[in-house]
Amino acid sequence: MGSVERPGLYPITRPGATVADAIWAAGGPDKEAGRLVWFGPEGSTDPLRVDLDTLLHPHGTAALSMNPRVRAGDVITVAPAGQVLVDGWVEKPGSYTVTRGLTVVGAVAAAGGTQFAADERRVRIRRSIGPSEQRTFDIDFRATSAGEAPDFPLLDGDVVNVPVSVARLVPWGAWLLAREVVHIGGSIALF
Repeated sequence: MGSVERPGLYPITRPGATVADAIWAAGGPDKEAGRLVWFGPEGSTDPLRVDLDTLLHPHGTAALSMNPRVRAGDVITVAPAGQVLVDGWVEKPGSYTVTRGLTVVGAVAAAGGTQFAADERRVRIRRSIGPSEQRTFDIDFRATSAGEAPDFPLLDGDVVNVPVSVARLVPWGAWLLAREVVHIGGSIALF
């Protein structure tokens, strides 16, 4: 079900068929697909959540264990891309569509990049794991955007917060004040 090319019922044609096999049988993910796949028996109230990229492009033996076998009656749902919120000291804070492969660097770029007063060493990502569980991840955005640290993949509902650097706040405020004085002075004679 969900964001695949041909949603529908599919027979299990071979023993040992996996979730990835079923997704490919349905034509693979469509252009609206997000990164989240729910998998479980029909009527399950607690389905397994799996990353779509890990399923379809496994790396190493650990990734293969994240591709469970399917049984008759299982329901596989490829979730559509959702939204990620980018807030804090970025040029255009707001909600952005999560596309497959979206990372923190891409989300901050979509938000116009960081402002001068941003503390790029302490960017925080908040992710809801369940109805009452939330996890936070802190990354060094400067190292990540320079390619010195791995980028962080985002999922639907993630919140990326770019905090302020107190040391950079005073110069940034002085620059804003100077810019406004020049702007007002350029259009209205104050002297």
